[in-house]
Amino acid sequence: SDIRDALAAAAKVRDTESTDYAKSVKEYADGQMLLGHAIKALKQYYNENSGDDTASTYGSAAVTGEKNREGLGAGIVAILEVAQQDFADMEKEARQSETTAKEEYKKMSQELEIRTAVFQKDVEYKNRRKIKLEAEVARMDVDKDSLEKESAAVNDYMAKLKEDCVAKVEP
Repeated sequence: SDIRDALAAAAKVRDTESTDYAKSVKEYADGQMLLGHAIKALKQYYNENSGDDTASTYGSAAVTGEKNREGLGAGIVAILEVAQQDFADMEKEARQSETTAKEEYKKMSQELEIRTAVFQKDVEYKNRRKIKLEAEVARMDVDKDSLEKESAAVNDYMAKLKEDCVAKVEP
């Protein structure tokens, strides 16, 4: 019963872990998707506006196809890209944790099932042995009663023989 209780408790914990995992992975994926949309929108916005007066294109040696985006949202985009990568890393870690937890639970449940089967067989064999011993005790009790009756009969007969064999002084 202890093993069954432990297995039930482990199943409950495993269900909770699985639910938490599903919720976490969804949140991480949603976060990555939202950040991806934000990054795309910001890059598009800053690329379109890079030709405005705020972009320094004159006298710069590093003018690119984006007309040199110096300072135009690069910091914000970089921070969002780092956050997106963090969400990806957390999702990967959650998936690895879930895989490990599934394997450990499966291994533990198989081990507990084997132990349960072993204990059940052990109980079965001990019950058989108990029945055999109880039957033997019952036979021994019958034999004991029989021997006591025989012993009492022999003692009675010995008492009669003593009366007949022992010489008594007559008054």
